[in-house]
Amino acid sequence: MFCSKCGNEIDNNAIICPFCGCETENYAPSGQISDDVMKNDSISKAKTFGIISIILGFFLPMIGLIFGIIGKVKAGSAFLDTNDEEVKKVKKLNTIGIIIAIAVGVIGIIYNIVSMIAYKGNTYYF
Repeated sequence: MFCSKCGNEIDNNAIICPFCGCETENYAPSGQISDDVMKNDSISKAKTFGIISIILGFFLPMIGLIFGIIGKVKAGSAFLDTNDEEVKKVKKLNTIGIIIAIAVGVIGIIYNIVSMIAYKGNTYYF
């Protein structure tokens, strides 16, 4: 490849021209991350939140619900293509976690209400 500033021939993998110091097309300022890397990172985090929400949904429903919501928000981030199949799968995973957390929470509340009604004095009637 040739330098766009000085015209000297340089290595195809060069980031900066060794002759004039001009940035080449391979140059990316530090801290700049490509969209693909950001997308994969966000999907990975959303998938992790989905798995955690399913697990915690059974044992700690409120925390599972929170993780599910956070994962769904991460999967639906503005820079992601919402028609992407992997994004849809991750959203479904987080939705399942949310549903499990709500179901277990409601079952727990109903159980407590029924237990309080059934308990009369010191005797359970179950």
